[in-house]
Formats: sequence, structure tokens, C-alpha cells
Amino acid sequence: MRVVERKVTTPEKGLPTPPDLSHLFNKGLIEGVEVKEEDQVKSNKMVLNTTSSLSSKVSDVNLSNPDVDGIWVRQEIPSLGVPYGIPHLWVRSLTVPMLAQVHAAQATGANPENQQKALTMLIDALKPTIRDFDIRDLTVPDWNSHLYWLRLNSYPRSPLTVPWTSKYGNDNITRITSSSFEFEELAMSREEYLAWQKKEISFPTVRDLELLTDPTLDAETRWTITYAQYIYIEGPPTADLMRRKIQRLEELGVEQIALINEFAAKCSHGVIEQVKVRDEKFDLDKAIVYVQNELDSLTFIMEQTLNNKEDEDENLQSLIALTNHSKNRADELLLLKKVKENNGLTEDGKRFIPDMEVVVIASANATLLFP
Repeated sequence: MRVVERKVTTPEKGLPTPPDLSHLFNKGLIEGVEVKEEDQVKSNKMVLNTTSSLSSKVSDVNLSNPDVDGIWVRQEIPSLGVPYGIPHLWVRSLTVPMLAQVHAAQATGANPENQQKALTMLIDALKPTIRDFDIRDLTVPDWNSHLYWLRLNSYPRSPLTVPWTSKYGNDNITRITSSSFEFEELAMSREEYLAWQKKEISFPTVRDLELLTDPTLDAETRWTITYAQYIYIEGPPTADLMRRKIQRLEELGVEQIALINEFAAKCSHGVIEQVKVRDEKFDLDKAIVYVQNELDSLTFIMEQTLNNKEDEDENLQSLIALTNHSKNRADELLLLKKVKENNGLTEDGKRFIPDMEVVVIASANATLLFP
């Protein structure tokens, strides 16, 4: 029996949880890739000609015309560019040398102790995919969005697909395109953000994510960095940036923690990592049998739970969840049977079509960049 919880999720608001990146680098070597020497030389020239300046001014970005060579594409981002003062980014797809560096990062990250080094290698590998902008200045949600963009646009002949099982027990494979994604756009204006900057608060970035990935951090230091990453320090980043952020946080005191919590609740944005899909293999008779079998199994599980006297509080919570799910499936079964009695039509005489289902897509990580 397969119990499906059909729940729409959105990016969690509030403080980001320090990441566990053990799942990011779990794929094998690239196979069957043939790199011609002229391709390597051409790709290397592209990388060398790509600029990535921490202190680029907005006017510098606006005056450049990166689309004239056909390599660069203007891309909107979930933050709407509010943290950067620019409305969009100029991005490009992966080259073979970049992909080779991504593979090296992936191989390094296979050892959990090397996760921070692996993430640094991955970020460095993808730096040339954004023009006139330091990739480490991206907010983490914008970084994840960029990874999805790279996957969809670097492999036109190897589409991103999601295998999933419908609530009727059918295995499907759905192709993901750019139109499949939904984004939560930042609900904050540039003016509102600048007001927060005056309170010495800013968006956490990929640069902060690197530090939080360090597996040697103790709980106290990790907690401190989780808050200090929000501290705004004017000027270009320096090697001791986090030390300066922590020092300033301590100077500002406990009241700044409350302000950070308030800001964090308002700065949610990013890719909603799920897609809405429909069962392409739906068969009415098979669906009735599947749902009936699921209900029988649910009834059996509920009886077993009732007979279990070891942890009554936990059993009660399980029973509530099982009862709610069982009711939903019973309603579904009743609907299917009515459709069958009506020769496959709904009450208003239209052909029955299964509901859209929500399926979680692959996390944005190094593995995603391999077709």
C-alpha cells in the first residue's frame, strides 16, 4: 500500500536551517563524454573573457551588452534583483570545462568531511555562468534558481524528468520545462530593503552558505553565524567578513536578533520545488481496484494501531492522520464508482479527468547538473 500525502509546500519562512549537503554529491563519473581539443580551447577562452567583479556598479552592468555575442541570456530571478540593485542577471549555459569542474566537486563531496570544500569547488566552477556579477553575492534562493536554469538550458537533448507514482498507483515520468516551475517572488521593494540596510540587516548569501557548510562548526558557532549572516557590512567583501559580521552582531546586542527574525520572515523567495502533474496512465477500472485495496489496508493498519497499547498519545495522533486519509480515499472511491456508473462521465456530463497532483522535484544541487 502506498499512502500519498497531497500537500502543497512552499519555501519555509524564517531563519534558514544550516544545510546538510550530504546528498549533493552522490552520483558517479561522467561516461561517454568526448572532448575535442578545439572545443576545449574555445570554452577556455569564453571562461577567461567572463568578468565577475564584487564591486561592479549598477551602471557598469546596465551599460554592457552581453547579448550581442549570442552567449548570454537575460534572466529574471526570484528576488527580482532587490538585494543587488539590478532587475536581472546575464547568464550562460555550461561548457565542458565547467562541467568537468562540477564533476570534480561532486567527487570531492562524496566524503562528508569534504562538503565545504566541495561546495566551494562547485561555486567556483559556476562563477563564469553569470556575467558582471559575483555568484557568491547571490541569495541562496537565487542560487538554487540559477542551478535549475543551468540544468534546463545546458542539456536541450537531455530533458529534466521526474518519476512519480500517482494516487491511483500508476508510475509516470514527467518532463520538466521552465514553464513547469513556480516561483515565490520577493515581496519587498528596493526602498524597503534599503531601509533594512540602515538597520544593518541584509540578505544571507552563497558566501555565508559556504561557511555554514563547515562540518567542524560547533553548535554555538553555527547558531552565531546563522544570525550574523544577516548583518550588513558596507563595502566589498573581505576575507574576514564573517568575523566582522559576528563582531558587529555582538555590539548591536540582543535587540538585533529580534530585528533579524522580523526581516527573515519577510524575505522569503525562491523556486517552489514542486510541479503539478496529471496521471497520464489513468484507467478507471484499475483505479477503483487500487483505491479499494488501499482502503482495506488502511482499515487493517487502523485496527492494529488501536490494539497497540504501548504509546497511546502517539497512537492517537497516528489514528487521526489515518482517519483523515481514509476518509479522503473513501470519497475518492465513491466518486470513481459514480463515474463508472455514468459510463466515464461526471455528473455534468463531461469526461472524467483525474485531478492534478503535486510532485516534489529534485533538489537544486551538483547532481542536478548531470543529465
